[in-house]
Amino acid sequence: MTTDNIKRKSIIPVSESSVLRFNILSRKFCEITSRGAKTIPAYEFLMEEADKINEKLNDLIDNDNEVGVDEVNNDQDANMNDNSKNNVVQDERLPEEDFIEDPDITNSKGRPRQRYKTIREQIAEQESYHCSHCGRTDHTFPTCPFKHIEFDLPRKKKRKV
Repeated sequence: MTTDNIKRKSIIPVSESSVLRFNILSRKFCEITSRGAKTIPAYEFLMEEADKINEKLNDLIDNDNEVGVDEVNNDQDANMNDNSKNNVVQDERLPEEDFIEDPDITNSKGRPRQRYKTIREQIAEQESYHCSHCGRTDHTFPTCPFKHIEFDLPRKKKRKV
């Protein structure tokens, strides 16, 4: 088979899978938007057309919902007439729409990188900012009021690599 034949042949019918329809539309519009973002006139054209598409899509969905409600009402009326002898009424519902959402983020498998620490350990481990000139914790070197005074604080020795 050639690649054209493979592309044309659909294994899963599009009418049955809303997720498949979503993925196909997402890829198609992603390609369109990437080309449309390259120039300002293309961007403006796509923005106008997107608004038009959105309005038409809303009208189409509203019309489908109205037709679906009318069909269900007509079916219920017919069922009531047919079942009036038995006094049994069947409850028909509208098909629910599938809402596609982002997947939940789960924890990765395996051992955690660190053990869980108590709040006391977390607070003790937090870096305290201190002045590298005088060693106090109420300010840092740029705002040190004792820059004019020379301090002989012990310095950390740098390791040789």
